Amino acid sequence: MQQAAEQRRADPDRLAAAATDLQSDSRSSRRQAVETLTRGGTAALPELIDLLARPAPAADDPEQAAAFVRTRRLTRQIVGQLGSRGTEALITWLDAGPLETLPGAVAALDLLVDRGHLPAGGPAAVDLASGLLPVATAAAIPEPVRQAAAGLLAKLARNGLAPAELAGPSIGLKTGCRLLAEKLDQLL
Repeated sequence: MQQAAEQRRADPDRLAAAATDLQSDSRSSRRQAVETLTRGGTAALPELIDLLARPAPAADDPEQAAAFVRTRRLTRQIVGQLGSRGTEALITWLDAGPLETLPGAVAALDLLVDRGHLPAGGPAAVDLASGLLPVATAAAIPEPVRQAAAGLLAKLARNGLAPAELAGPSIGLKTGCRLLAEKLDQLL
């Protein structure tokens, strides 16, 4: 029975419907969607990342802009409740997630960093920094996403969760190699 309840909470179709309802004009639909996505935990991340990756609508439609802000606020609230489990899932996402989802994944990680849901050093901090490094430096990544990832790396460096060199305006090859060597040492 418990396994069936877990499968229901993590059902992708149910979570996708909840993400759609999160954008609804109906307050009760949004409330139910928040509850469903919150109970979905890290299984809801694909939907939440998609919502965070969506660009703001044109400024000429105030109703659409208000709905966008409301949905973004609710999405950020749900992501913030994922805590360290969300951080771990997003670290994995950086390595394996589709390229088009990177803006949402970086935005979610930035939120979790701001809320203090990152480990203070250790393997997870190295994993996060090494996962963000290619996003911040790869030419194939769109410039706004690279800048967001570099900003997040700088924030991590300022908080002592990444090498101090990552807080600079440009990330050097030497720093990247050292970070990846640390990760390799942990794996071995």
